[in-house]
Amino acid sequence: LVGIGPRPSGSERIEKARQHLEKQLKAAGWVTQRQEFTATAPVRGPVAFVNVRARLPVGGDDPWQRRVSTLAGSHYDTKWVTEFLFSGANDGGSSTGLLLECARALAAVPQMAGQVELVFLDGEEAFVDFTQPIGFEDRGFDGLFGSRHYASILRAQPVEQRPRWFVLFDMIGDRELEVEFPPNSSLVLIDQALDAAKALGFGKHFGRGREEMTDDHVPFSWVGLGVIDFIDFNSYRRAGYWHTDKDTLDKLSPESIEIAGRVGLLFIERLVASESR
Repeated sequence: LVGIGPRPSGSERIEKARQHLEKQLKAAGWVTQRQEFTATAPVRGPVAFVNVRARLPVGGDDPWQRRVSTLAGSHYDTKWVTEFLFSGANDGGSSTGLLLECARALAAVPQMAGQVELVFLDGEEAFVDFTQPIGFEDRGFDGLFGSRHYASILRAQPVEQRPRWFVLFDMIGDRELEVEFPPNSSLVLIDQALDAAKALGFGKHFGRGREEMTDDHVPFSWVGLGVIDFIDFNSYRRAGYWHTDKDTLDKLSPESIEIAGRVGLLFIERLVASESR
């Protein structure tokens, strides 16, 4: 994915990224659906965005007619930058790679996977600067384009047809893994995620954050979903890599991505189990 190069929304390279995602998901047994829309972005004007959704067929059913309890997401776009090449190895790359690996792992457990939709969100990055997300009526926003659009679709659905939870992964590949769940996640879900980390022996890598995050989990909270953001933002920012040309593969740790993925999957497994009770 990183080898494709910078992947800003509306670019030719992000279309190559989409094709890569769809190919990998198909190989893992999932079917995909594109959620296409156009929105006006600062500086750029109208931009075509595409969220890629994936579900696993179970028992020969049409997966798109089945309600799922859980959305698991990542953004796959990179920030639009003109001054340097921004490959987004951690910011957009690591969590997207994690979600593809989750597709392979979940396919072996179809009863669980049938309750999960993987969603690769476009347009998380702001074209200039993130604006404070204040709700659906805001028309002058920058950033979170894909998640706002998907949440607006859920808003039009009956409550009983919506998923219950949205689990976001973002920037989880740093060598010094310090996932800090932001306080604008659901507090009950934070407790459950910390329990999952402790159960696997990875508790030292996870904690409660003090800083709210403007990230793709926020719009889903507007429609009543329980949301959580697995994000390691502060350590990457302290190192000076965030939104710079230093956000490259050599800064990442496969072990960190594995830890975040294992904890995330156990957490999701427990959510799915609680839904069936």
